[in-house]
Amino acid sequence: MLNILLGVVTFILCLYLVSKLVIRLGLKLPFKFVGLAFLVRVLAGVALTAVYTYYYPERTLADTFRYFDDSYFLHQLLLENPTDYFQVMVGVKSEVRESIPLLEAMTNWFPALRSPMYNDNRTVIRINAIMRLFSFGSYYVHLCLFALMGFVGQIYVYKAFQKYFLGKEVLFALAVFLVPSLVFWTSGILKEGPLFLALGLLLFVMEKGSRDKFSNKYKVLVVLLFLFLFHMKFYVGLMLVPVFTLYWIFNKWQLVKRWKLVLCNYGAYFLMAIVWHFIRFKWSLFTVFKWKKKDFQGLAK
Repeated sequence: MLNILLGVVTFILCLYLVSKLVIRLGLKLPFKFVGLAFLVRVLAGVALTAVYTYYYPERTLADTFRYFDDSYFLHQLLLENPTDYFQVMVGVKSEVRESIPLLEAMTNWFPALRSPMYNDNRTVIRINAIMRLFSFGSYYVHLCLFALMGFVGQIYVYKAFQKYFLGKEVLFALAVFLVPSLVFWTSGILKEGPLFLALGLLLFVMEKGSRDKFSNKYKVLVVLLFLFLFHMKFYVGLMLVPVFTLYWIFNKWQLVKRWKLVLCNYGAYFLMAIVWHFIRFKWSLFTVFKWKKKDFQGLAK
């Protein structure tokens, strides 16, 4: 009961923060719509929890539970050895198995050594561990906060592109906030919530920076957000690099036909990917996606 009560209190606080953000950004969105959209997001998180509770009952394999459960051991490490805790949180002792048994107790901290990809599980576990400092271990507090991160990311996406949808704000808002698959997967304690927060902020900063001639402040923010995206899902950050370079090229050479710029931009990246494939086969983009495909096929089986 306390678990649910803490979740309800957190939901109210999150709703308050969302309303303040909408006002601050000057979005022309009714509060009823924003409140209802966020409520739908949290209810989708509850539905996601039910799916992983009753339909996929193996808790150690359930995405929405495993990061939350593993953060318990990291939080215990803080109580037992604060020095080790802070070193693990910043990545200094992330690979130590023998001297820190609590890391070995986690089910998702160490990768299965099946691919050369970065293990982005740890970032989500660390986020949950930070939340445990004030969540009293309530699952629904974490659920609301992850839903908030995804929702705030969508608010910034809406802000970044609203000027292109004048007169169609309602349809654009429905597309941004209420696409079912997006609502569902950004509602739980998953990577998608923090990922969408970073993506929304990045798009907002890029759009705002382009109007303000990209001061050093915006350049630093772009670098930090890209680094966070790479830590969450490195291939998402990787795929955004040619998109943003193309955006920069469009602004730089406005008189050149755009199809030529698109062809040169993506052609150059594809050529670099081929060259890198022969230089470092193990870390090649093609090798990484090959292993990612095998991971999903193995998961399906």
